[in-house]
Amino acid sequence: MKSISRFFSILAVVTAVGFFMVSCGTVVQSGNNNVTVTQKVNVNTSDFYIEVDRIIPLGFPQKETMDGYNLSVKGDTLNCILPYIGKANLSFADENAISIEADDYKISPKAYYNEKKKGYQVDFSFTNRYCAETFDVSVELYESGFAYIRISSAYRDMIQYHGQVTNRPTIKKIIKKK
Repeated sequence: MKSISRFFSILAVVTAVGFFMVSCGTVVQSGNNNVTVTQKVNVNTSDFYIEVDRIIPLGFPQKETMDGYNLSVKGDTLNCILPYIGKANLSFADENAISIEADDYKISPKAYYNEKKKGYQVDFSFTNRYCAETFDVSVELYESGFAYIRISSAYRDMIQYHGQVTNRPTIKKIIKKK
């Protein structure tokens, strides 16, 4: 009996320390950008870039991701490259077709403020670039910089992603002098 009460005492201390660390402004390293979790960001529902740091598949354990997975909306244009883990009921001729990708795809995003969750929600649909599969996307954006992406399709299990709203990476063009 003493071991059970000792376990719960230690668990309470560890939980309290964890909450204290988060409330003090924990810094999360995300690629080349440091994002303070407690920092407020200017939420722009028509221009955002989310760097994905975690995949949350239906029926599978969460996975941390490597750099490079992202979703970007600028006006009515979507760009994304997201991995997929889950059950798919569709034949893929190309091995890359399992991923969820869009290059300069025109969308009609609808945004609104969710009072219950205290964040913005942006909803839209798009067709995967490798096959004629349509995805319904719901993105939740919070002032803390956190973002959740939920993607569903008629041919796959729903999948979610967690990430940070960050600055778009800049691509420097190399110009060769003659």
